[in-house]
Amino acid sequence: MERTRIRKGTRTVELAYAITGLTPEEAGPARLLRLWRGATGELKTGCIGCGM
Repeated sequence: MERTRIRKGTRTVELAYAITGLTPEEAGPARLLRLWRGATGELKTGCIGCGM
């Protein structure tokens, strides 16, 4: 995931990577983002779709 922000005139780019136990067929972009955000809508850390 890539996010670009501009705060107080300063531009930052954040990159985040994920590890998943899902197959490519199961791991579409929308599903991964939904799993990553979870029920709260906030980004989480850990293994996505690994049952952890």
